Amino acid sequence: MRRENTGAPAGEAAGALPVNGTMEPDQDLIAAGYLGLSGTACAVLLQRDRLRRQFSEPFLRECGAVRERWGVRADPELFLAAGAASWCAAGEGGVFAALWHYFEAFGLGFDLELRRLPIRQETVEICEALDLNPYRLQSEGLVLFTSPCGGRAVRFLREKGVFARIIGNTRRQIGRHIYNGDGAGFLERPAPDELLCLKQAAGSESRDDLRQIQPVGGRYEG
Repeated sequence: MRRENTGAPAGEAAGALPVNGTMEPDQDLIAAGYLGLSGTACAVLLQRDRLRRQFSEPFLRECGAVRERWGVRADPELFLAAGAASWCAAGEGGVFAALWHYFEAFGLGFDLELRRLPIRQETVEICEALDLNPYRLQSEGLVLFTSPCGGRAVRFLREKGVFARIIGNTRRQIGRHIYNGDGAGFLERPAPDELLCLKQAAGSESRDDLRQIQPVGGRYEG
């Protein structure tokens, strides 16, 4: 059963993300880049004074630059060369929102191991300090894709300096299963991005402060 999509947003929900390509059951599901990069950088911009009480200024500068250093652009030429069958760039709402919109577009399900989702230590530290859910944190710089030969795709991207990892597989049934050690659950509908809470705490009346970091303009070593 082949499901095709050509760049149209998945569904009519607000924040739906463009997806591309063809998805079939039993393909490998792969993440290129790291989750929460743009959200980490924006969180530092919004809460720098608070974070200075816990972290050094050099560390905060590193956190503010994670997207530029580690982010991945959804370059069709690159992902097609890697053997991608379909792909979706994450954004607002984090990796969980991206997974929802991605698989809604094709009407398929997945099995995913939560611990396989790639995350930088900088994101872990900032999320713990600000009590943020990294899986619902703005994630521009992360690309999800499927491939019938995931191992080959991962090797190809790593040779190009792009970190990638198999995180699960597609399935015919609509269920979207997330496994975490011995526990298991289902992917829930997208929730508001974690940055919205920080924006409100900072007293901003505009979403513009969440857009200060521009889309990733290229590929960077991972």
